[in-house]
Amino acid sequence: MQVVLCSENSDDIEYWQEYCVRLPEVTIHGGDILDLQVDAIVLPTNGFALVPEDRDVVIETAFGNEVMSHLRMDISHNHFGELPVGQATIVSSGVEQVRFLIAAPVVRCPQAAPGDCLGAI
Repeated sequence: MQVVLCSENSDDIEYWQEYCVRLPEVTIHGGDILDLQVDAIVLPTNGFALVPEDRDVVIETAFGNEVMSHLRMDISHNHFGELPVGQATIVSSGVEQVRFLIAAPVVRCPQAAPGDCLGAI
């Protein structure tokens, strides 16, 4: 399996280059994740797949407005309404370029991210 770490943030890229240098299965891409042809994108989210409006718009622009609804329905029907931190679920993205969207909660509830983190989760 090949893992692609992708960010437009130069600090992220610098950090990953330093710590992933000896990992041949890891590739670092400095740019838009939608520039890549990959099997799946992992979406760090909360247990309810509620993402900030700006991130929701990016996802909907890339995959259509159905994918987040489909993801939330999957969590509702298959995970009793909340996907615990440490688990993940996968849904079809509906586009050929990136076939799947994987939701992986990093926090339980929606909250603002501190400082210059990747945004609210």
